[in-house]
Amino acid sequence: YAVLTALPLARRITPEEARRLISESVAGRLTVRDLSKADYLEATDMVAQAGLISGVVYDALHVVVARKSQCERLLTYNLRHFRGLAPHPITVVTP
Repeated sequence: YAVLTALPLARRITPEEARRLISESVAGRLTVRDLSKADYLEATDMVAQAGLISGVVYDALHVVVARKSQCERLLTYNLRHFRGLAPHPITVVTP
């Protein structure tokens, strides 16, 4: 939602359009994974060791759950944050 409504497009995606896109196009393709306290600590360790600050910890949480779920690829429009965090064999690409 945050990414969709902040994309720098000629015509911004409205809150209602973002809600509808998530509901109709994304939600059915997701598997929800629970994160443990250890997962959160792993993410904070990851960003602290890399000397990173602020909201990049949320990107690190995505990396932790991707690794936990044995994902092969992460799709993101924020390659800069993820490339420094994602371990091999996870490939980080822009859709």
